[in-house]
Amino acid sequence: MGGEFLELWTKRLRPNAGSSQNAAISAAIFAYGGRVGMAAAPLTRGRQARNLDRLRRVLDLMAERGVDPRSVSGVVEAFQGCHSASEAYTEEDIVRILGPIEELPATTAARLAAAMQGGLSGDWRSREVQQRFGMRRNGAEIADVVETGYGLAMRLIDRALEVEPDSWQHAVRRAALAFERLEHRRSMNDDDLADYERLRGESFEAFERAALAYAAAAGRGEEKPSPVVFRAWFNAAIGATDLAQVTRDNILLEGSERDEQIGRIREAILGMEPGLAEAHLGLLASDFSSAIDGLNPEVKPRIVRHALRVVGEHPAAAPLRRINALYEDLIDDEIHLRLAVDGPDRIGTDEPFAAVLALRYTNAVDRETDGFAKYLQNGVYVNLGNRGTSVNYRDRLERSIRDSLKEGFELEGIGFFDSMHPSVEVREDGEAGWQEKPLAYLVLRATDPSIERIPPIRMDLDFIDQTGPVILAVESNSPPIDAASVSPDRPISALEVDQVLDARDPDGTVLLEITARGRGVVGDLDEILTGVEDAIVGYRIADEGVESFPLAMVEGSMDDEVVYRFMSNPDETETFQEPDPDGVQRQVTERRWSIRYEPVVGATTSGDFEVPQLAAGIDGDLVVRVFEDMDLVAVDNDTVRLDRGVRPWALAVILGAGTAILVAIVLVFRRRGRGDGQASDDFEGMLPSRWSPFASVAALKRIDERYGSRLTPARRAELQAEIAEIERRYFGPSDASGESDLEKLVRSWVQEASLGH
Repeated sequence: MGGEFLELWTKRLRPNAGSSQNAAISAAIFAYGGRVGMAAAPLTRGRQARNLDRLRRVLDLMAERGVDPRSVSGVVEAFQGCHSASEAYTEEDIVRILGPIEELPATTAARLAAAMQGGLSGDWRSREVQQRFGMRRNGAEIADVVETGYGLAMRLIDRALEVEPDSWQHAVRRAALAFERLEHRRSMNDDDLADYERLRGESFEAFERAALAYAAAAGRGEEKPSPVVFRAWFNAAIGATDLAQVTRDNILLEGSERDEQIGRIREAILGMEPGLAEAHLGLLASDFSSAIDGLNPEVKPRIVRHALRVVGEHPAAAPLRRINALYEDLIDDEIHLRLAVDGPDRIGTDEPFAAVLALRYTNAVDRETDGFAKYLQNGVYVNLGNRGTSVNYRDRLERSIRDSLKEGFELEGIGFFDSMHPSVEVREDGEAGWQEKPLAYLVLRATDPSIERIPPIRMDLDFIDQTGPVILAVESNSPPIDAASVSPDRPISALEVDQVLDARDPDGTVLLEITARGRGVVGDLDEILTGVEDAIVGYRIADEGVESFPLAMVEGSMDDEVVYRFMSNPDETETFQEPDPDGVQRQVTERRWSIRYEPVVGATTSGDFEVPQLAAGIDGDLVVRVFEDMDLVAVDNDTVRLDRGVRPWALAVILGAGTAILVAIVLVFRRRGRGDGQASDDFEGMLPSRWSPFASVAALKRIDERYGSRLTPARRAELQAEIAEIERRYFGPSDASGESDLEKLVRSWVQEASLGH
């Protein structure tokens, strides 16, 4: 009657816990003087304290009538009902309501420990729950609450074991609490966990003792067959006491130290009488099958494999075997991740080399999935089960690539292919019906000559099976390499070498800018060009006069493009780069060098620049450009005169232009206040007499300086942008494509300035 009394009291305290009522029990409540009726709204701390006070009075009423309230069923549930979901239980409240921990009945202490375990692994450590209930605890404060809570829960379960030392239920509960506390402290980077491996080993030993105690009790007929103890042991070995909390960070890895726990679990079960062992394997298999739906998609395949290691070929494990067969068929027979070295495998350690990462899959998989384009995209909205989320697939793949290659290699560049890049038909192990989709072009440099292989790269693929979403990890091959020797024949195609010569410096130094771009990995300067050091007779390369820029990936494609027509819209097309003749999908890389020559004191010079030429065996296009005055022009000769910089007549033009500017300024001041017709003539006088990039820039700058304040801020910003664009196009170190009608441009700004004036 006392248990029923507390059950109804709890329901009336928290109506959402249940709504059925019993008239006879209601009468008993009034007969005992109990008080009922509490709102189900989220509890404040004040209301929580009042609830506990009311519970204390109710328990006192029961004690006055000869009932020990601490031993009544439902007392722990009533204690729970008084608390907010965000508030951990404290020793002070337990002692005030239920009495000293050292005097609690074993059942009550164990149930309190179980209730605390649920809160400690759930709401009490959840920042979201804390905020929902108005708590402003930061991460460190929440961690302290959880750590204190685990200490209290351990004392409670130790009390239960003190009273009932032979209870396997108490033993497995204590093992689970010890494991959870250890993992929580580890997640908080506790500096006191130098002996983490030893403590975790002790927790597994505690699980094993509890399992053996249960097996002995079941063998004596004292316990009905139950998978509880073996499931708890399995969960902890996998990574968390609740399988739903297992992630990629804590999942059990095959071959690790705790991997042996899976075998020990199976041994403990098989050590029972054969009939009992068979029954427990069946119960565990059913448990595992029921738990699959709630597993994290990214660890589901591994948990299924580990579960089958325990239950083996038991008939109840048929659903697990079917799911695992599906996973294995996809990875082994339908989808492969291929990593191939671009060119010879003798890669050395001094220069970068490239590797191509591609995904191969059967035509059947291509038909039955949504395709694989999304894995090269970010911000993809996907529906994982019953919830939608945005996934950055390309970032996820990049992290995996970097993590895989961080040991022994420097990753100098990753060039991802376009997500809509079409796949090509290939044969896999001589079998037709496969497609290959290029994913990334990797530029690497080995850091250790003893390296013999490139590590495999892992890629996660999303699927939906009969249990819901699942993420399968596909691992690439590990191609062999020789980092102790080097092959000079690294493949490169569509090579373009651009040389820009600048001999305008008055101190006599000459600057040469070299840009090499091609499909594949561009080699070092001496591998591409000859004649760089002795390009100018009587000159030498200055000390620290060679600046080499890092290799860079270049977006976009060059020549040899293929048109891909979209199936959903035949009128929509896009061009994609075709593979090279050897079948390799290469991307464009670029390297730049800046070389400064200085005259040798006392040496005679011919005044000619001998253009460096492509090295023997290098096929490509060589472009040479030189500054003439302020213009950058291409030259066809192999010899360039160094006096093609700013010529004397150009200096005269510049001085004349400066004089004209001064005259124009004087005229402007003299003509202020005159009629509009005169002002218009002044503006016409601002047009240059000779159209060139230099004269055009000078005219536009005059407009900006004199009349820019009369333009709107937006238009003046556009004028300044036009000036910067002309300077970049004609006077910058690299040539820009396209032509500009400078006369038309300048006249339009002169006209606008005159109207504004």
